[in-house]
Amino acid sequence: MREPRSVRNALIAAVALALSLVVVAVLAGRDGAPPAASPSPTVAAATPTAATSPSATPSPSRGATASPAQDRFVNAALRYSLALPPPLWHRSACGTWGPDTSGGGPPRGHDTFIGVPEREYEAWDVGGLAIDHVTVFVERNPERLSPRGWAERRRVVFLTDVTFAGRPAVTGRLESDFSPGTDAVAVFVAQGDVMYQVTRVAKVGSTRAPELDTIVASFRLEPAAVAPAPTPPASPARSAEQLADLLADAFSRKDPAALERMLTGCVTQGAAQGGASARPREPYVEMLRERFARGLTVTVRTRPLAQWSPGAFVAESTWREPGQPDREADLILVPDGAAWYWQGVITYFIPRPTRSP
Repeated sequence: MREPRSVRNALIAAVALALSLVVVAVLAGRDGAPPAASPSPTVAAATPTAATSPSATPSPSRGATASPAQDRFVNAALRYSLALPPPLWHRSACGTWGPDTSGGGPPRGHDTFIGVPEREYEAWDVGGLAIDHVTVFVERNPERLSPRGWAERRRVVFLTDVTFAGRPAVTGRLESDFSPGTDAVAVFVAQGDVMYQVTRVAKVGSTRAPELDTIVASFRLEPAAVAPAPTPPASPARSAEQLADLLADAFSRKDPAALERMLTGCVTQGAAQGGASARPREPYVEMLRERFARGLTVTVRTRPLAQWSPGAFVAESTWREPGQPDREADLILVPDGAAWYWQGVITYFIPRPTRSP
């Protein structure tokens, strides 16, 4: 007998919540909305009246581009840009969320920028993202709070008034939600009914802290007319059931290439009643390839699919590996437009609860 669906959904929801912290709380902030400003003016560093200015880095959402000439990253949907030092600095696929236009009002979202290869990204619900990074949060501010009023409602200390992106702003330190031994500094600047939070997170004593500050200082608001957001190519329609069938076939053939084509760019790895992490698709597929070579077999039960809110399903599976106990795991299936994709795995390292008759 299997556990009640309500119990399993509660476990999945707990892992999903933990994973949301991987991407959001790790960076301290939340969603965001877009403002407007000068098209290509260079932004001066935040000029504090009595403190050190922070930095932030964005990760792109749809409609974000990087200028090869200037290495300037432009997020047209969220209406901001910043300069990224070549050759490694880029927006991380795992640290990107949005733009979200639900509920009316301006878009909101966040981007994360890192200066290491994408494969080195790995964020945890406990401890967060350990590598130096910059984030840009864009949030709706319907009350039109001032940057100071906004920051005072959050866990920000040592607030100092500054000028940032040519506007009145406030900077301060974030005291929680980060890996031990990191220094997190944020700048808050408003544009209409939108608030931007640009945050730089560096290991204490990191030699890259000045580089992060330079990225933050390059931040500027962009006008609504800045380059139209490119329309992403439409994916062929594929239902959750069709995806489950394809996953079952690819696992039965131990075909990592086929599995890679079904995965989202950022993969969730969670444990029921445990933590969760997010990592890029490529290193996750490499791990699968190595485990297949060691004898891993995965059996996917494609029907029935369990509903997972919001708008997602899970397919049950059993993972068998020589020298290891069998593990039950749920494969997370999520939609992107008309096509469904495999987002990751929630593994049961404890026996599944039994279902009441």
